[in-house]
Amino acid sequence: MGNMQAIQSQLQVGVLGMASWLLLMPCAVFGQAKYAVFESGKDVVVLQTNVGPAGATLVVNKPGSPVDGIKVEIPEGALPETIAVCLYYNTGNFKPASGTASGVILGISAGKLGQFKKLVKIQVRYDAKLYSKSAVVGFSIDPDGSGRVSGFQLLSQDIKAGTATFGTLVPVRFTWVYAPTQQR
Repeated sequence: MGNMQAIQSQLQVGVLGMASWLLLMPCAVFGQAKYAVFESGKDVVVLQTNVGPAGATLVVNKPGSPVDGIKVEIPEGALPETIAVCLYYNTGNFKPASGTASGVILGISAGKLGQFKKLVKIQVRYDAKLYSKSAVVGFSIDPDGSGRVSGFQLLSQDIKAGTATFGTLVPVRFTWVYAPTQQR
């Protein structure tokens, strides 16, 4: 049974990876290519705290903000020293080539740290009833102002609970898209 679960998990990751690729690739619309586009807005800090090598779980508690309830797990050993970690959202707009944008752009900064030593997990919530037939596909947005977009690692999705967990090894600005799935 363990092998079947591993194969099913690999297939899910492969399908979600393909969905990410399809959402990023240009789509022909009446002869013109359509790409995912990010229009940056203002960064709004919602949580800032010092985190050390022991790690921490950060939960945004800002009712009314687009990132309320987001949880970031920084595991023990992910940081080499105590660093100011900042969670923020961007008021900009992300327009995917296809699918429905979440409307949320979350950022994680960690001073001058370029890479975490262990995988940091980010859990987001979404309306499970509205998107019950959708895969959640993540995208990182280059923070250099270029607006370049690339696929972002989805670790798990709990459709009943309406949560998706992503993983990152770098401080990042990211968003997610609801991609319709084929139901048989």
